Amino acid sequence: MLEGDRRHSGIEMMQTDLARVIDRPEAGRRAVGDRPDREQQLGWLVEEYRRFHEFDPRELHLVEALRTLRMINYQAWLARRWDDPAFPAAFPWFGEDRHWETVIGQLREQMAELSEPPLSLAHA
Repeated sequence: MLEGDRRHSGIEMMQTDLARVIDRPEAGRRAVGDRPDREQQLGWLVEEYRRFHEFDPRELHLVEALRTLRMINYQAWLARRWDDPAFPAAFPWFGEDRHWETVIGQLREQMAELSEPPLSLAHA
């Protein structure tokens, strides 16, 4: 899934938008706090999202799986382009052990997140 690819709709666009809003590395990986706080934050996000697009709350169970897929696809994208001389200069951390330790830790967190019931919307 590509950001800005408007051929997709529904949850795929929600995931793309979630990636822009929640999952930016500089802004934090996801909504924070205990489950009620995270559900409240998700509710605010979906409320704003609905100003522009419809959202079916039955698709909430897909959000974490799609986030995991996007995380893996990003690493694969870097790996496929590593032979381009611009990539080692732009992403010098990609080949470092610390980066891969961080990625593995993030994927472990995702596994735990995937084993939990999806967040719900109080007023879906």
